Amino acid sequence: VDNFLCEPYHVGVAEPAPGAEIRSPKLEIRNPAARTAAVAYSLPAGQCARLDVFDVNGRRTQTLSDRLTGSGRLAWDLAKVEAGTYFCRLVSVSGSTTPKVGVTK
Repeated sequence: VDNFLCEPYHVGVAEPAPGAEIRSPKLEIRNPAARTAAVAYSLPAGQCARLDVFDVNGRRTQTLSDRLTGSGRLAWDLAKVEAGTYFCRLVSVSGSTTPKVGVTK
């Protein structure tokens, strides 16, 4: 896991449900995606995370955020993204998750 510091801030995110305890980062993305991909994430309390996009060759193509906190949603604009398969990696100190995303045009 990369060492990085995040200042807590919110990017239009909703707070986790009362009483819900999140133990590891979670990431959900609708598949396939065309113009915009809705990205939902959840992180353990007090943690922040980085969300990067990689192509099938393992090259990082975008950083969607380097300061995610809490739980929420963000929109990944696919206007300049070529059709293909990508991997979105969410990394925090408690772990990581890397779902596959198919982008269509």
